Amino acid sequence: MSQNKLKCLLGSALIALTLALTGCSSSDGGSTSSYKVRSGDTLYSIAFKYGLDYKSLAKLNGISSPYRIYVGQILDLGQAVSSSGTYIVKSGDTLSGIAKKSGSTVKTLASINGLSAPYTLYVGQSLKLSGDARSGSRAAAAVNVAALPKTVTTNGQRQASGIVWSWPTSGRVTAGYSRGELGNPGITIAGQRHQSIKAAADGKVVYSGSALRGYGNLIILTHGTNYLTAYAHNESLLVKEGQQVKRGQPIATMGSTDTDNVELLFELRYQGQTVDPMAYLPAQ
Repeated sequence: MSQNKLKCLLGSALIALTLALTGCSSSDGGSTSSYKVRSGDTLYSIAFKYGLDYKSLAKLNGISSPYRIYVGQILDLGQAVSSSGTYIVKSGDTLSGIAKKSGSTVKTLASINGLSAPYTLYVGQSLKLSGDARSGSRAAAAVNVAALPKTVTTNGQRQASGIVWSWPTSGRVTAGYSRGELGNPGITIAGQRHQSIKAAADGKVVYSGSALRGYGNLIILTHGTNYLTAYAHNESLLVKEGQQVKRGQPIATMGSTDTDNVELLFELRYQGQTVDPMAYLPAQ
């Protein structure tokens, strides 16, 4: 088994364990529709963990900017999952059951999520939805997520929605972005310990910590209202939550926290959904 697949399986197991023990429970203890805030959490990190748009999660829970939350607070995830066009797999779920509940088909869900027979799912997995005949807002949200802004290259710089993007570090890409159950949510870049990790675009630090299992020392930045980048497995974190950063500014150093190799896992998300960073980064 490849190291990337092993990491994904381990991540799946950790998600399942987290959901079962501490992270996510409903008010009646019977479903994964709510989350109890723990020390170190931010609204952004919770949204990131469950593949949600932080704005949808905040709106659902009546939280306004600057999105402060407190330990022990119960956040509703159910409607946020629907409004962002995704579904978080719960214990006992099957693809056919999810398709029936969402007004879609097994073939459609399998196609848009890169799944193949026998359509094995895992607890905590985020599935994109479409074709919901009963909920226009949910179907529209899925379409909006898929309709990504086009990137434009000018003078060697790649831009999208007026945001200029650059590589977060130098090195060889050892694993590209891929969808599906064992996919890679970003790109993995190998390098040297203590190598500089830089902001891929101008933005704001919304998470700096190590509370998300499987990511090690993690930095999350927002760029405008729709884009978010994440920088995982760092050795040290150089910026604090709330800090404004510029493209190319050092934000961390490369390390191997929660992974076997010295590397950076770089994720880029649009409206809460992972997208291929290579579509935004300039040619090397």
